[in-house]
Amino acid sequence: MKCDACFGKWRWAALVVPLSLASCVSSPYYDPVPKQPAALRQHIVDRIALIVTLPPQQAAKLLRHSSVNSSQPVSVSTATPIGPNGMMLTAAHGVKGLNPGDVTVVYYSPTKHNRRGQARVLWKDDRADLALIQVPFPTPSYYSWTPRNRTLPPGTRVIHGGLTTGPKAEVGQLLEPLAGTGHLLRPWVRHSLRLQPGDSGGPLLATSGELIGINRAVGYVGVMDTSFFTESQSTRPDPAKINVLASKMAAQ
Repeated sequence: MKCDACFGKWRWAALVVPLSLASCVSSPYYDPVPKQPAALRQHIVDRIALIVTLPPQQAAKLLRHSSVNSSQPVSVSTATPIGPNGMMLTAAHGVKGLNPGDVTVVYYSPTKHNRRGQARVLWKDDRADLALIQVPFPTPSYYSWTPRNRTLPPGTRVIHGGLTTGPKAEVGQLLEPLAGTGHLLRPWVRHSLRLQPGDSGGPLLATSGELIGINRAVGYVGVMDTSFFTESQSTRPDPAKINVLASKMAAQ
């Protein structure tokens, strides 16, 4: 009887273990189909969005299509349109320095749609360095995500759409696999593209033009008076959950 009980337990374990292992298997690899370089650059240019944060009077001039010469600090970063209804993601640190009364103005697609307007900050997570904003006009050119149920292998070729270096930047690669995620946020996505100030909040893209994540930081190692670039980081939100969040916040 004792031996039968033991065998029963082991037989049950034999069934459970393979199922457990199967549940840990990563999703199938995704191999994005690259766009031609000229088409990829145009894809990014049509979707570029620039965030400028100014005191109210200066922001009003900017919204009236006037030039601005502000003696006060101006914050400039990039935003990433993720839907047709004015929803954009950006780095939280790009809108973190808002002073009471300051206004954030977003320029959107200056060569194609040429829109600008005051943006609302709907949600932000400082730990993940991610913010959701909404502008008061449609955004018909926006980014589609890489599939959430597929894994991007290390070495996947990537480019970014930040306003400073943008599509002129060299093609880089992912430094680790990026699996589909069920969490709202998956910090961090490590890649080899060298970001510059102003590129934060911009899109990290596969060479297919599909959105992988939102750029947030660049890493250097200092030795004496010399700094060596190591890697950059992006935040990857779960596409389905960020869309639910956007719909919920827009309705409030």
